[in-house]
Amino acid sequence: MLQELADREAIKDLKARYVRLVDTQDWDAWRDLFTDDLHVELEGMPALGGADDYVAAVQGMIGAARTVHHCHMPELDFDGPDDARGIWAQAVYIEWPTDGDRNGMRAFGHCHEAYRRVDGDWKIAAHRQTTIRIDPLYPEPLPESVLGGPPLLDEAEL
Repeated sequence: MLQELADREAIKDLKARYVRLVDTQDWDAWRDLFTDDLHVELEGMPALGGADDYVAAVQGMIGAARTVHHCHMPELDFDGPDDARGIWAQAVYIEWPTDGDRNGMRAFGHCHEAYRRVDGDWKIAAHRQTTIRIDPLYPEPLPESVLGGPPLLDEAEL
């Protein structure tokens, strides 16, 4: 029982590194989170086999975009001492750089993953994303302040 609790926390840490490293575009460290034989399914794309192909595909899709990934509420199940599965609620923000109007989206869905312990460390062995909703970003720039709300920073409070 204690080992399963420790494994749950290790998988949560793995997923936290996954989103931080993709958002900071630390591709070498991100690659280390996957098994070599990683299997990936992204909606609207052919399946990808192998961690190197997945990293290259994501690098190509994101480019110089600003991204924010949030994954919440893991449902984790263990199939054995070295194999687990998980489903995570996910929210994604992507904004590609442009010389004009904003170009990007917000997406909401789930990550379905399989995990395998390799040399004592949990790795992502399979990843499938499902999307519930995609919203384009408004093309105009963001306002300088929150509209209709209180000031975010009041000099008197500093």
